[in-house]
Amino acid sequence: MHILPRVLALLLCLPAWAAASPFDRFPGEWGGTVASDDGCEWKVRASVKGGQKSFTGTFTYEGECAEGLRRGSFTIKPKGETCYVASVSAAGMPPMTVNGCADEEGAVTFQAPGFYGTLTFHGGGNAFTLAVKAGPGSAEGEFRRLKPKKNKRAARSGPKPQGRKSEQKATPEVLIGGY
Repeated sequence: MHILPRVLALLLCLPAWAAASPFDRFPGEWGGTVASDDGCEWKVRASVKGGQKSFTGTFTYEGECAEGLRRGSFTIKPKGETCYVASVSAAGMPPMTVNGCADEEGAVTFQAPGFYGTLTFHGGGNAFTLAVKAGPGSAEGEFRRLKPKKNKRAARSGPKPQGRKSEQKATPEVLIGGY
């Protein structure tokens, strides 16, 4: 199960091929939690950018079974109409390739050396459930599209309030000499 957290963020991206248009929901921010049957839990975030042919992204994960906050990156390219191939790199791990395909109902099955699993897309394309089997263990998680944070300044309406400026005080003159 130690390999699992290093590819979780990649898996955030896989449901895109299950959508009506495989590329319409892919870019954005995703986040979720995965728990393994051996008691580990990870919080995962991913940022996905891309166009019509390929996508790139970065991810972070952390949890009690990770050694602090971990970072990685990925590239995903379509391989046919409903399949993909993804390359993942994460600190301390060799590069990895993941292959997968979406079925007619939108479920994504994927596999890589050491693990395989499924994703079920739901919530109008804004959420999915992950189930992974890796060797003798397994893990499950729930992920959601994260809403962009609004800039507090941009959220204010009207002009910026003007504060009182402190008046500059004149330096007193000191006269030296006689009167």
